[in-house]
Amino acid sequence: MNRRKALVTGVGGQDGSYLCEILLQNGYTVHGILRNRTTSDYIPVAVSHALATAEKYSNKLILHSGDIMDPYFLLSLFREHSYDEVYHLAAQSHVGTSFKLQLYTCDVNALGTLRLIQTILTLGLEKKTKFYNACSSETFGQTVKDYQDESTPLCPVSPYAAAKAFSYWITSSARITHGLFAVNGILFNHESPRRGLGFVTRKITFAVAQIHLGLKSCIMLGNLNARRDWGHALDYMRGVYSMMKQDAPEDYVLATGETRSVRDFVVTAFQIVGIQLNWSGSEVEEIGVDACTGQVRVRVDPDLYRPAEVSYLRGSAEKAATRLGWQPEVSFKDLVKEMVEADIALIHEKSTRFWTENKL
Repeated sequence: MNRRKALVTGVGGQDGSYLCEILLQNGYTVHGILRNRTTSDYIPVAVSHALATAEKYSNKLILHSGDIMDPYFLLSLFREHSYDEVYHLAAQSHVGTSFKLQLYTCDVNALGTLRLIQTILTLGLEKKTKFYNACSSETFGQTVKDYQDESTPLCPVSPYAAAKAFSYWITSSARITHGLFAVNGILFNHESPRRGLGFVTRKITFAVAQIHLGLKSCIMLGNLNARRDWGHALDYMRGVYSMMKQDAPEDYVLATGETRSVRDFVVTAFQIVGIQLNWSGSEVEEIGVDACTGQVRVRVDPDLYRPAEVSYLRGSAEKAATRLGWQPEVSFKDLVKEMVEADIALIHEKSTRFWTENKL
């Protein structure tokens, strides 16, 4: 039996690891690109989950050290393997960082997408290879609509979002102009225990775990009032896989349809460990206080505010529900609970390993 062959860029992130698992479970041979893999035994933590799945299902997960910014690397890779499907997830994915690293962000997020598409076209693979581009709800910017869907105009306000908007349009152009099976997935915020510590949701759950274990007293955050539509990354990767199984390529929004503030996320995370917060003050003077002990658990750091903040996002995934049969399965509370409990377990594991490895 000839296995279908898929390439996943950004395999070291939460989305890449979940998507690899889905593909392997469905009988694919999966290739992943790891950027700056300097040693043969260095594997990102998220990738280890996919490696375990590969072993479980006796399927192949092959990792390549390379960079989507290198066109010669891409040409060599595609010539050798001629992929059936390409899932492009790699990105400079921090919105705040994009203001400081604008050229780099645009090179990776915008031109990286173009390099992949151009590689497919240069090698004449447009009739063989399907292409998925990971777009972002941040491209909608300061929209006036109560919800955003596939018909909402893109109005990016950050360099990250502007670069993602370019990737959206260049993917659409390849579909229209060259007949490439090219899909944009406009995904709203999605999280998991595999989320990087640099993202606000994981920063919150890890800090709450530390506070619960007596290792930290307070967490510093930026805009507590920013509202996002948060779902689980595994749910969203199921949707991405479904997009690529359709007869014709179309763009899809994936979202829960519910919006919550950063403050809501913080409150829910603390409730998981039995801490109720009382709030006082406003703006940068606002604090969250432990209702039982009176200790300050949350403070606002104005340096963590973004130069241009998208204040409200809420998506409508009606098209995905109708065409793909897709629905999010994990609730907001269950998502936060899973992340907090995973971080508590992670800290316990690290502590146990440290004392085991450093016995006197």
